[in-house]
Formats: sequence, C-alpha cells, structure tokens
Amino acid sequence: MTKDELTYLVPFQPSSTSKDAIFFKDIDLSLTAHPKTHDLMTKINADAIKRSLRHIFMWRKWDIPFNPTYHNHIMDLLFELNTIFTQATIRTRSEWLINTFEPRVTVKNIEVISTHDDAGYDITIVYVINDVRVEDNLNLFLQRIR
Repeated sequence: MTKDELTYLVPFQPSSTSKDAIFFKDIDLSLTAHPKTHDLMTKINADAIKRSLRHIFMWRKWDIPFNPTYHNHIMDLLFELNTIFTQATIRTRSEWLINTFEPRVTVKNIEVISTHDDAGYDITIVYVINDVRVEDNLNLFLQRIR
C-alpha cells in the first residue's frame, strides 16, 4: 500500500486545539438557501446537536413513516394531571429518548419544572458532547395546545 492509501484507513480523530473544526454537520430543517451560494444552510457542531435534540422532543406518532412506535410519548403526558409522578415520567422518557436517538451526547442532568399555572413544563437538559467533551445545555418549554 502507498502512503496515500494508508491515510484513508486512519479513523478521524478531532484535534482539541482547533476551535473552528467542524465535528458535526446537519442540514437546516428550515430549508432556507444560503444567500451567496444558494445551497442549503447547515447547522454545525453544538447548534446541530441542539437542533437534533429539539427535533426529537417534537416527534409525534407517524412522523417517521411506516414506524408508529418511534415517537416520544411526552406530548401525551402534557394532558395528564400535573404531579410529581408525571414530572418523573417526563424526565425518564426524556433520558431514554436522548440515549436512544442521539448517540452523540451523554446526558448529565434533566430538570423538569412545572409552570405555576400548570400550562406546561420547562425542561432543562445538561449534556456532554461525546467527541469533543464539551458540556452544553438545552432549555425547552413544552405546553399543551388544544
């Protein structure tokens, strides 16, 4: 094998010194065009992971074609009575969702707080991005809309 052929066999290892390195890149779900290149806009690194996590929390039944079992069940809990048990169920289901569908992160803490008028839940997720070992958080507010 030549030296050029061997370089393709080495797995990608992110450098901890480069701040501008792109580790994760996803398309922007708004499907807007870039103003100069007219290509699809992208989300990179922490923004890509936040968008992915937010998208996972908004799944409903039948959002994934031909597989109704892939939905988050959290939206169903918004119409339940606001108790400590409901908050604990939201916390455990949230952790299961992230561990199952987002392998790029490790969950450190999930905090579920009910609003004072019981209209929704404020969810704060603290997680670590696995490849770069950076801690980040995501704040969501889930409310019932019917």
